[in-house]
Amino acid sequence: MDTPLDSGTSGVLLSVQRMMLGPERYARVEASLERVRRSVQESGDGDRLPSETESRSGEWIDRLTEEYLAKGVGEHLLEEADSAADATILSVMDDPESYLRIVGDPKSFPAFLAERGIPHRSALPEGARGFFDRLLKHLAEDLVTLAPWTPGFKANVLQVLMNHQLQTLLETNDAIDVLTEWINDGGPVKQVRFGPWPAVSAYFVERAEMAELTDRVMNKSAQRTVLVGMCGAGKTQLASEILKRCKKQSWSFVAWIDASSREKLVYELGRLGVHMSGGSSLDLSDEEYAEKCLSALASSDTQDRLIVLDDVEQLGDLKGLLPEGPGLRVIATTRQQSGWAEDGWGRIQVDAFTRDESIEYLLRATNQDDRQGAYMLAQELGDLPLALSQASEHIKFTAWSITDYLNRLQQEPLDQAIRKDDNSIYPDDVVFAITKDIKKVLERLNPEEARIARQQLITLASHQSSGIPRHELLATSNNVTSAKNTIDALTDRSVCQLSENHVVTLNPLQSRVIRETWSS
Repeated sequence: MDTPLDSGTSGVLLSVQRMMLGPERYARVEASLERVRRSVQESGDGDRLPSETESRSGEWIDRLTEEYLAKGVGEHLLEEADSAADATILSVMDDPESYLRIVGDPKSFPAFLAERGIPHRSALPEGARGFFDRLLKHLAEDLVTLAPWTPGFKANVLQVLMNHQLQTLLETNDAIDVLTEWINDGGPVKQVRFGPWPAVSAYFVERAEMAELTDRVMNKSAQRTVLVGMCGAGKTQLASEILKRCKKQSWSFVAWIDASSREKLVYELGRLGVHMSGGSSLDLSDEEYAEKCLSALASSDTQDRLIVLDDVEQLGDLKGLLPEGPGLRVIATTRQQSGWAEDGWGRIQVDAFTRDESIEYLLRATNQDDRQGAYMLAQELGDLPLALSQASEHIKFTAWSITDYLNRLQQEPLDQAIRKDDNSIYPDDVVFAITKDIKKVLERLNPEEARIARQQLITLASHQSSGIPRHELLATSNNVTSAKNTIDALTDRSVCQLSENHVVTLNPLQSRVIRETWSS
């Protein structure tokens, strides 16, 4: 489908192509495009440019454009955002730091490009900024994935770096070693890295679950491991930490994949397939690239490989898409409790921190020594790692004491007392994350079951300390069958916990979120 941004999109993609190809090859591509443009215009087939550079990115940008047009964002605003993204790419073409990041620290490149785009973003009307942000992030990810494998990129790197006297800019031997290895090997460093993956907290707590995960992955005691637990329990942090350790030990292949839906998983595996194939062909669908990726992983005999499938919504999404192969370990993170054993997954339950772990985290993260205050704050936040992290960020930002912050937390609504810092390693603030998680479960139920589940959660929230025996919770509804279904759904999605003696409980912070969000 044609979109109003076809010609503009070609411009921003040409900027990406120029960064990949270098000036000489870019000039040849540009000349070729002009010939095609003239041919199309003479043939009367329309204005759209069937460019050889309109790759998967071009198709993605078309979809994004249609999405924002459907939201009522004007064409002129999208064109302004497209031009701003083009200008941002152009602004880093001759900057050695951009190439050093693509080569030596690719996961930092999207943030680097976003920072360079701030002046262009600030000049945009408010309605164009969301489109600009998503467009620039996607282009940055494509550059990281495809550029190092594109013919001419290495020559372009050398030309830019020599022009700017690279040796005077590099201050550490590590940076020189990374670049030297990359140049000598004829491409990126030997280790395959695919992401980006979430940053690990500087105050990471070495919890018991980490020891078990290390044994299963790095000591090769298991091929598949699933981290299961409630929203905000730290599953993704554990997975990111083990990936970081594998990378540090020079594992041959480490990859982080967003598996939050089957569609997203196919897309991510497709991008990984492009990365593994060197990006030499751009005429395959996501599904075809994903199939090639899975086939390549299965046929390789390379050892010490790790793939993380983050935020699996449901086990069925992995059907036919599960990476396998010799020496390949797979970690999945999920809130779904059931079904994993049947598919050969080793299961690690990830709960909230122990109280001692919470206190250790709070004291280190805030650089304070008030153990009693840390104890009480951890209790108020249900020992939930996500909440502890965001509370610590706020304490540091405001320079408050732990006790002063606790007093505020007890007096103000949670959504005012706990707010995500702009530089947080987590994408959502804890109140929004908990609310979104509950909403997703309710949306899976029929209207009657959703009503019953909502009432069950309100009832549980009023008994946040002790919980309620399952049979008593069932008795609160006239429809026992539906009540059983809803309890099963809530516990399977880790919203509620079911003890061995059949008591249903909520995390204390979840209870407070529900009390403040819903009225009974």
